[in-house]
Amino acid sequence: MTDTHDAVLDVQAPQVSLGSTVSGPRGLVKNGPGVLIPTTNAWTYAGSTKINAGQLALVVDELLPSGTDVTIAAGATLRFGGGVTQTFDKLSGVGLVLFDVAPDNRLILSPGAAGGLFAGAISQAGPGTGSLTKTGPGTQALVGSVDVMSIDVLHGSLAFSDGNASVSGSIFVDSDGVLSLSSGSLAAAGLNLVSGGEFEMTGGRLSVDTVVGDLAVEGGTLAAGMITGRAFVNGAVDLQTPATLEIELGGTTPETEFDLLEVSGTATLAGNLNVLLVDLGSGLFTPALGDTFEIITASDGVLGEFSDITPGFEAIYSATSVILVATSALSGDYNNDGKVDAADYTVWRDTLGAPVGTLLNDTVGIVGGVVGAEQYNAWRANFGATMPAAALAGGSVPEPRSLALLALAACLGLRIRPHRIC
Repeated sequence: MTDTHDAVLDVQAPQVSLGSTVSGPRGLVKNGPGVLIPTTNAWTYAGSTKINAGQLALVVDELLPSGTDVTIAAGATLRFGGGVTQTFDKLSGVGLVLFDVAPDNRLILSPGAAGGLFAGAISQAGPGTGSLTKTGPGTQALVGSVDVMSIDVLHGSLAFSDGNASVSGSIFVDSDGVLSLSSGSLAAAGLNLVSGGEFEMTGGRLSVDTVVGDLAVEGGTLAAGMITGRAFVNGAVDLQTPATLEIELGGTTPETEFDLLEVSGTATLAGNLNVLLVDLGSGLFTPALGDTFEIITASDGVLGEFSDITPGFEAIYSATSVILVATSALSGDYNNDGKVDAADYTVWRDTLGAPVGTLLNDTVGIVGGVVGAEQYNAWRANFGATMPAAALAGGSVPEPRSLALLALAACLGLRIRPHRIC
């Protein structure tokens, strides 16, 4: 089938198999509600591919010309029939790319300098049936939903925004590749940047279990793992303002009931810490006053601190870790027992002159200052205040181990920061 005009294939029947080859200087247009199944190899037309309706089902490798641009209209589908690899230039439109139930389908996108934008969905009919590879110097933007087994970014840029992307396996970014996230969400079991690949995050939400390489977060939210538990970064982490680290608490058992971000290099902290209480099967978790959670460890050191933390929690910063403490959030409750009384005066007196950040529930201290009259006045103004009975249910007095930890923190001069520093 050779012509100087686009080849228009209007499939009205439910399913049509086509054994002839499409070639020529123009493109291909698929119309009609039916399914078109080409059964020959290597169509060689030079123009673009437009799927306006129905399905174009690929059952042989590299049937479409590798240089073709593919546009999928709303309601139309490009289907991979199982074990099929297909390369083309850029992908655009708002339709559907569907990987069939058979495994080992792979879509290879290789846009030129102009790049492409696809606002449709890329989906798997079954787990582990489809993968995505990005080559070519241009940028392929994906702004719809994506559900694949793996992603390889070998050259150029693959940009996620607005949609929700889920990768059950790993994302590999090679030295000539760039992966970016500006909005929406991206969840993956692994992110591999070991070959010098670049990851740019300026917004959105990234949840990942394992990262190989240095991870910089300029904006958006970094969630420590796809599910509650341990996330590991084999490299350094740089959390910048206005980025947010999200930590889930579902109990007091490390790595299984609350999040731990484990970093083999340096953890540089700024921005926000957002603490989420979750239900792991026995009801929404409510921490008791003084409960502690080691949420960050960094073998090469912790630098900086969060500028804002979810109310009801404060952070203890040591040289190589960050420990979260459940607090009453009562100004002047310096021993964190849910009430402001004479015992808090004793704590204030014992820390008089110490750096701001030494006292829990210090809402008036200014970074760089020392504990003094301002903290005394806050205690005096709030003397007699208590937490609501409902908040105290389940035990409000910190465990001895927690009190000992807080006392040790004060003695060693470790930094304790409340949810907001003036």
